Amino acid sequence: MQIAPKFRPRGVTIAAAVNIIIGIAGLFFGIGFIAQDAVLHPLIESAFELPRQNLSVEQASIPGFGITLGAVFLPLAIVSFIVASGLLKGRRWAWTAALVLSIISIVWYAFTVAIIPSNGGRTLGVIIGAVTIYYLYRPHVKAYLGREMMRA
Repeated sequence: MQIAPKFRPRGVTIAAAVNIIIGIAGLFFGIGFIAQDAVLHPLIESAFELPRQNLSVEQASIPGFGITLGAVFLPLAIVSFIVASGLLKGRRWAWTAALVLSIISIVWYAFTVAIIPSNGGRTLGVIIGAVTIYYLYRPHVKAYLGREMMRA
């Protein structure tokens, strides 16, 4: 069992808070996409002719598209909560998990920027992921999370 230094770096607390916010957003989006596609989509489509932003008509009309997105968002949201807990407690595995989530975030946002015109919010997601990766490699953060480099 690892013993973490007494004081948690402020940036680790911020990274955990960001993971909690991402987890909450992921839960809302995941549940929302699933509910929208499974329940509300037929009702909304028949009752209103609303313009769909950011998605083409073909993408928005694909059966199961929202359920698929929800099935991706929900597990990532749960993992974000677990990673936040690990970061706050100084767990060794949390460093790797936060790194993996940041890489997934960068790839996701870069992919969506490439296929859907961006309003800048997705670009901010790439920047946040990159800053998180940079911060995770800071010596005091690695030390707190039990990832200090072994010197010969």
